[in-house]
This record gives sequence, structure tokens and C-alpha cells, in this order.
Amino acid sequence: MQIETHVQKRIEWIDIAKAVAIILVGVGHYSCPGNLLIWIYTFHMPLFLILSGCTLNVEKYTFGKFVLRKAKAFLIPWVLAVCINIAFQECCLAIGISANQNKISSIPLRLIFNIRAGEWDPVYWFLPCLFITEVVLYWILKVLKSQKGLIGLVILLGVCAYLYQKFVNIVLPWEVDLLPVSCAFVLIGYLIQKYYLKVFERVKRINQLLICLICVISGSLLGFLNVHIIGEPIDIAGGRYGIVPLMFSAAVLLSIGVIILCTFVHCKLISFIGQNSLIFYLAQPISYKIADILLVLAFKAIPFYTYTYTENIMDLIILHVVNNILILIYVYSYKKIKHRFNAVKC
Repeated sequence: MQIETHVQKRIEWIDIAKAVAIILVGVGHYSCPGNLLIWIYTFHMPLFLILSGCTLNVEKYTFGKFVLRKAKAFLIPWVLAVCINIAFQECCLAIGISANQNKISSIPLRLIFNIRAGEWDPVYWFLPCLFITEVVLYWILKVLKSQKGLIGLVILLGVCAYLYQKFVNIVLPWEVDLLPVSCAFVLIGYLIQKYYLKVFERVKRINQLLICLICVISGSLLGFLNVHIIGEPIDIAGGRYGIVPLMFSAAVLLSIGVIILCTFVHCKLISFIGQNSLIFYLAQPISYKIADILLVLAFKAIPFYTYTYTENIMDLIILHVVNNILILIYVYSYKKIKHRFNAVKC
């Protein structure tokens, strides 16, 4: 996801962390092995929300300008992606390729109702969720400024998430039912960048690695414990949190561990993926389909090998690699064309 930042210079570890998260999104959605799926779903979307909080700034803008910026960043790409994805699925069906049974005529109602299940599911849920979350938090952060108050609010939101899951558990339009969880994770990210980041930067690098290791191991154990207790994987989009304190603890610890690890990584390619994580997120439902089609055609020429990614871990790895290469080619080409167009326009 393309998370906005109020500073001019990009923060490399945020881009690296976004790249890790968006790759895990793809891995988690396509025939992912059981234990790896459990681990990914423990923290991959909370990580995005925490990173959003790390870059959230409400002081620079009036409410109107803030909403317009967020609508431009999240809602416009979301609308375009929904339209393109459904049109692509229709084209696949028209030429005899299996695809989702989504009619182009359903696009307006999908965008209006935006329900994460059933007939009006527009596929992409995270962008409208993040839009609604940040709009709500604009007013909260304007009023509530103390560290203790924000920590207390995070705890209160966790209680609300528990109560909603236990007594209501109904999917609502525009991800309103996810607000207690999404707001809590974004606030955690906000607290990290406002109060704890500078303190942590003074810790010796070897100790940072030790903290990273502890966070990843303890977060993983808590995540698997949560799943073991409830008997099914955690799924934020599905409103399945399991034991809420375990869910929050596992997600936050794993996210912090990944973020710390990302501060040690310096790679232009990974950073480039993170800078364009929004495009990766929106392109994945289409690019994975194209990658799968290309691999089926390619492996047909090999008589002694049958490609079937749902049954072969090596095929699955190849699919993920090819998918990300396709998106990288698209992003690189798009940026080159856009740069030349702007140069000619000027």
C-alpha cells in the first residue's frame, strides 16, 4: 500500500517493510502451506496499518484537505482497480479461462455497498478501510494528544473489538466493523513514531537484533497459540481475531520484529517494491492470473513436467517470482512513460 509520509525524504525502512508486507499478501492468498499461512495472517495486514500510523500526520491539514488527500491516495485507485479487475475477469470468462463470476454491471453496487463478503464484495477491502480509519483518527488525534490517553484508547478499542466479535460479528459496509481493530493498529504505529522511535534508535545495533529476535519468536508463538485455541487461522478481513489480547500481542510483536529487521536491509529493488506497494496490492489479482496462464503455456512445452501450483511447492515459488517480475516490469514501464510524458509536457 502506498502509505503517505509528511517528510520530503522517503524513509528506507518503511519502504522495505512495506515490500515485505505486500509480498506476504501475495504469498498468503495463493495456496499457501498451512503453517506459513497462519504465520503470515498473524501480522501482515496489521503491519500495513502500523506503518500507516508511523507516517500519519494530521497537524498540517484542515479536515477538508485531509479527506481530499486521502480520497486521492486511497479511494480513486480503489475505484479504478475494482473496475479493471472485474472487466479482466469478464474477459477471462469470455475466452474460456476460469475466473470469478463478476458482472461488469455489478460494479456500481459493489462500490456503493462495499461489503467484504457475498454478492457485493469488490475484492479490495484494505484501501477503503484505511481511508475510513484515518478520517476517524483525524478528529481523535486533534482532540486526544497525551501519550497515556492514546494508550488508553488503544486498550478501549481492543475491548470494543472483543465485544463486537463475541456478540455481534456482522460484516458491515465500508469496513465499519473493522474500525476498532484498524484504528488500534494505526494508533500503535502513531505512538511508535511519536514517542518510542527516537528512544529505540539510541539502542546498540546488536541489542536491536536481539530485540528483533525476541519479538519475532514471541509473536510467532503467541500467534500459533491463538490459532491452536480457536482452531482456525486469524483473519482481520474476516473479522476472526480469536483471543483478542493474543491477536494484538502477536501482531504487534511480529510487526515490530519485522520493522527492526528492515532497518538492517539496504536494497534498492526491495525499496522500489515498497515505494510502489499500492500498485502491487491492486495488481496482484490480475498479475497472478496472467502469471499462471503464462506458466501453464510455458510448461506445456515440457513433456516430462506438469505445472500445477496448487500441488507443488516449487511451482508455487515460481508463480510468486513470475508474478512479482510482471508487476515490476509494469511499474518500471509506467514510470518511464510517465516521466517522458511529463518531460514533453513541460
